[in-house]
Amino acid sequence: MLDRKIILYLIFFIMFLSILSGVITYTTVGSRNNKKPVVETKVEENQKNIELIVEQDNRDRQMDFSMKDIFNEIENIYIKNYAKQSSVIELKGKERSVLVANFKALQKEKIEISELKGEMIDFELYDYEIDVFSKNIKIKLYNQIEYMVIEEIESVDEMRYVYKLNEEELRNFIILLEDMYIDKLIEKIVYPISDKVYLSAKDENTMYVMNKKETKELISKLEVLSIEDQEQYIGTPTIYPSYEIIIKRDPDYKFYFKNHEIMIIDTPIVYLYCKYDKKLWDYIVEKLPKENSAKENDLRFLLKADKVIVKDLDGTYDLENSSYYNIELPRQILKSKPKEIEKSSDGTIEEDLRFVLKFSVDGRTKEVLIYNNYIIYEDNVYYSKNIYEHIKATLMLP
Repeated sequence: MLDRKIILYLIFFIMFLSILSGVITYTTVGSRNNKKPVVETKVEENQKNIELIVEQDNRDRQMDFSMKDIFNEIENIYIKNYAKQSSVIELKGKERSVLVANFKALQKEKIEISELKGEMIDFELYDYEIDVFSKNIKIKLYNQIEYMVIEEIESVDEMRYVYKLNEEELRNFIILLEDMYIDKLIEKIVYPISDKVYLSAKDENTMYVMNKKETKELISKLEVLSIEDQEQYIGTPTIYPSYEIIIKRDPDYKFYFKNHEIMIIDTPIVYLYCKYDKKLWDYIVEKLPKENSAKENDLRFLLKADKVIVKDLDGTYDLENSSYYNIELPRQILKSKPKEIEKSSDGTIEEDLRFVLKFSVDGRTKEVLIYNNYIIYEDNVYYSKNIYEHIKATLMLP
């Protein structure tokens, strides 16, 4: 009986061990294969978002940080104006320090390129460009749209970074750049001072030779106020007596004066239209007075005309004008170097009459007849080869 109970207890124990072993195995395997997802708390989720934002911000700040260090350990900076891209001006010393300080003071808001979709932007139509050649960086400034673009040139992807600038700060910075650009440009043109500097009045065919002292006085009055778009001045006549400054170099440097406000600088360094301080004009007039003392029967008398009426016998160029052709037509006649000749016995010209020009001078009307190669004025005949073609070409200009 006792043996039977022992056997039953042993069987129950073995069954218990088997069940316990099965439970342990199921729990272990089930926990491996059917692991439930961890539910993040709101705090943990926010923390991850913050980490992502910081990571992105760090990436965004990498260029900003580099931008602040663009000018570190750089001795020279170069600037150029879009209108005259070939004229690069070097800044160093005090000018460099002033530019860097003002650049760093600009408020800059970074803009992703993708945000500019739909905007018509030509990145080559900048106002000024700052070049840091040693770091392969270009900084382009766009006054009208108030953007700044930083380009990493010669990099694998040629990276471009766009920033929105404060309107007033950018305008003032552009003014600073223009002042620096103009000052350095004029410095390159006038120095070293030439021993041969002349003032010329082309309409009067006169010239004034300046001495060293007068040249220094002239340079002291040479103040460029702004660089202008030459397209704005197409059709603007050069007023009498067509002043020029000629600096003898190889080749010559010239300043052409359209009037007492606009002049053209024509040198191997640059060709540009600019506004200048009138004190320079006054100084030239003092040295080379502009009074037209020509007599009425002299073709130069027509340079005083305040109006012209053109009658084209072909009917193409009929016009009346008091702002351009009244000056440029007499100038073209004189430029053709007319030579007075004897009239024929019957006073006729064996060519077709092409133009009748009627100039108004001091309330009087002066008539000029233009043939293919001849001019008649005040009953005098002049030979001028192809004068008809020259006059027609002048009338074709706006």
